[in-house]
Amino acid sequence: MILYALEKILSSFLLFPGILIVLNISILIYLLKTSRHKFLKTIFLLLVLLLVVFSTGIGVRLIVIPLENYGTEISNFDDQNIEKIPVVVLGGGLNYKVGDNLAQLSNISMLRLLKGIVIADQNKMPLLYTDRFHINHSENKQSIVDIEILNKYSDIKLIIEDESKNTYENGYNTKKWMNKENYKKIYLITSAIHMRRATKVFDKLNINYIPIVSNYSHSHRLLWLDYLPNRKSLNSNINALHEWLGFFWYKIRGRI
Repeated sequence: MILYALEKILSSFLLFPGILIVLNISILIYLLKTSRHKFLKTIFLLLVLLLVVFSTGIGVRLIVIPLENYGTEISNFDDQNIEKIPVVVLGGGLNYKVGDNLAQLSNISMLRLLKGIVIADQNKMPLLYTDRFHINHSENKQSIVDIEILNKYSDIKLIIEDESKNTYENGYNTKKWMNKENYKKIYLITSAIHMRRATKVFDKLNINYIPIVSNYSHSHRLLWLDYLPNRKSLNSNINALHEWLGFFWYKIRGRI
């Protein structure tokens, strides 16, 4: 157990992002001993603190978990009483030029879409997938989703909305589609970390929805290992920072 703990501690500081913390602490110590520039010392001190927060469970507890708890709290999906309403999945991007493929759904997109497929397969209603496809040929857009996921679910009616570049446009184009098809209510599926901004946009657009969480970016049960520098916490914290900044930017622009 002691050897395991030592191995984890050493590897966390020898690999990225821990090595960045070690490097900046070393520079800070050097400046404290040799430099008279208080401003430079302050900059490196703040940099070290930011790196520690954003690469560990400290940041997860401060900015990730509150966002994801919000998604959990408002999600009122009853899998025992699935309504006959269409399913809308907010895409999470694609990976382009992957192997022999023109593009591939990102892991986040896959998780969101799989959640939507489970529901659409049960209630036999259309599934709208809204995301930005930087691809010219419509048949290729369809095949990216169909080949990877829908080949076993041929009964699902898939509609791809591929003009939305952000969450607001996801909502706006979903509203247009609902009006065109005369739908009054939808299942809204996205990641827990994205749910606050997404639902506030859909509220602003007066869309009637039932929110459903597809996935979580990080465990909410933080162990001592999570408070060591690690890439998973860094990725989750960066995504959460993006969501918080996006939320306040939308607030300023009147989109929520």
